[in-house]
Amino acid sequence: MRTVRTWGPLLLWAAVMAVVSSIPRLRPPALLEGWDPVSHLFQFAVFGALLFRAAVRAGMGQARARWLLAAVSVLAAVAYEGHKLLVPGRHTYPHDFVTDLFGALAGLGLAQYTRWRSDHGEVPGDQGHL
Repeated sequence: MRTVRTWGPLLLWAAVMAVVSSIPRLRPPALLEGWDPVSHLFQFAVFGALLFRAAVRAGMGQARARWLLAAVSVLAAVAYEGHKLLVPGRHTYPHDFVTDLFGALAGLGLAQYTRWRSDHGEVPGDQGHL
């Protein structure tokens, strides 16, 4: 049961991403036209945060996990964009990969910062003055 609680949210989110990216000729609603980079950023920020959460809960030390999780994020972005090439009517662009990667790394960093903040109860570098 611990394994499901540890890895389940990440695997569920990855499955949602895979299903959405498998929809042929997917177009955003007219209201969201031009927001594609934001959706990539959001999807992969959530992915990165959940990846960090799973790794820490699995007992991987934060320092050790940093580079491994960055590498997993690169592989996930490559797989996601490569998968879209196989779906009719879907395309991939280099800036999509960069946005995916930036989102994943931002999610990893935010999750690490949140973890650090909850462990220490303070902001890194804060000396108690403005």
